[in-house]
Amino acid sequence: MNQYIYENLVRPYLKNIDKKILQKKDTYLVTYHFPKKKKLNLLHIFLHLGYPCIKRYCACSFYEYDDILHAKYR
Repeated sequence: MNQYIYENLVRPYLKNIDKKILQKKDTYLVTYHFPKKKKLNLLHIFLHLGYPCIKRYCACSFYEYDDILHAKYR
């Protein structure tokens, strides 16, 4: 009953930043709670061209956050 009340009566009126992660389906809220982390993850996807990072051969460890940000938005 509490789950039903929360989902249908309380949750529609909350802002995304105020919602809590209670179930696996709510994991998208992580991006609202940590926006810099989301931007950093998107920048790493841009840097690696969508491929997974292999630390042994990858140059991503040489770049700082500001350098990647400058390369993306220049």
